[in-house]
Order: sequence, then C-alpha cells, then structure tokens
Amino acid sequence: MPDAAPAFTTARVVADGGGTYARAVLLAAGPNHAVRKGQVALDERGLAGRVTEVGTRSARVVLATDINSRIPVVLEGSRARAMMVGTNGARPRLQYWPAGSRPQEGDRVVTSAEANAFPAGLPVGVVRWTGSGAAEIELFARLDRLDVLRLFDYGLGGILPPEAVARPEPRARR
Repeated sequence: MPDAAPAFTTARVVADGGGTYARAVLLAAGPNHAVRKGQVALDERGLAGRVTEVGTRSARVVLATDINSRIPVVLEGSRARAMMVGTNGARPRLQYWPAGSRPQEGDRVVTSAEANAFPAGLPVGVVRWTGSGAAEIELFARLDRLDVLRLFDYGLGGILPPEAVARPEPRARR
C-alpha cells in the first residue's frame, strides 16, 4: 500500500543568513500559510533543510550545511546508516557509519526514517572523500542558488517537542 502523498507549500527565498543559524534562508509566506515548524524543505534536486521558525508571513529554513544540522541518512548501496553533520561549509560531513561498511566514493545518500525526523528515501547527495580522509556529502540541492523551496508536511514530529508540531485550529471567517 503506497503512502499518502504529503501536502506541500511552495515559498520564495527572500533572504539568507541572519538569526541563530549561519546557514539559513528566510522564506516569504503569505498570510494563512500552511507552513509549520519541522517541515522538510526541498529544492528541485533534493533535500535543502528543515523549517525551524515560522512567523505570520515568513519562515526560516536551516540548511543542511549549517553547523547545527544533524540529519540521519542511509548509504543506498550498502544500506548502512550514518549521520550527516553540517560544517558551515559547502559540504556536510558524513559520520557514525557502522564498522566494516566504509562509505565509497560516489555512494548515493538518502534520508533515513530514524528518530522520525525525516521520511526515508529523500535524495540528499553523494559521498566525496577529501584529501585529508574525511567523508563529505556533495549535496544534490543547489544551496548557493536557492530561489524557491517546497516545504513538505510528512506529519513527522520526531525530534521536535509536541507543542512545536501541533496543528493550529482553523479560524472561522467573519
């Protein structure tokens, strides 16, 4: 039985940087938008980040490259689980993979459903090894050229406190 298609909202990137995060973007969202904290942000190529703050007409998305970003991932070839950790640089690091399943150059990386924070299988990027021997992920998303993001509501609370993901009651029109 296939999963139900997630609801999504499309929003334009209007600013980058600022706030608590070094790598974040501000999105313009009209009044009565359906954006909520914890939604997954994707560009046309893959995972860009996650909504961390929501205002009446805007939302902030912390990008996957931010030093505060921790995203559970899976290496598609070996099915090994790992953690993608932001570095404030262009490529996040890959850490905590199981012993005996060293990531290979070019391995495709997708999200993991661990911690109920992301749905399984969203495209993230490919493994690249640095000259110093660190595993990094070359993201599919073009974070340096973000114009529009889609914010998907997969109904996952995961690492967010329950009050952060509570859905607002619809307002009665007068």
